[in-house]
Amino acid sequence: MTLKYVCPIKAYGLRCKGSDQCEHAMKSERVCLEIDRRIFTPVARSSYAWERGIRIVRAVERVNSRLDVSFGFEKHFIRGFGRWRSEWGLHFV
Repeated sequence: MTLKYVCPIKAYGLRCKGSDQCEHAMKSERVCLEIDRRIFTPVARSSYAWERGIRIVRAVERVNSRLDVSFGFEKHFIRGFGRWRSEWGLHFV
């Protein structure tokens, strides 16, 4: 349950001018996820998997927004599940 961060120069096999004095150039750092789960997530935010996942989240949020705004469910005065279900059915038909 950790994230591993490596110096970008080391990851691509390059050398920089200050790599002799740099304390992070030859090692990788591991960060425990339990430090702060809001900041350190199981999938690193700089990864391609995070980008794929965030695209799905954004698409779902767009659909939810369309339901709220376009179909008028954001400001409704419906009380009771039966009325709510029939209202949704009429909107989707």
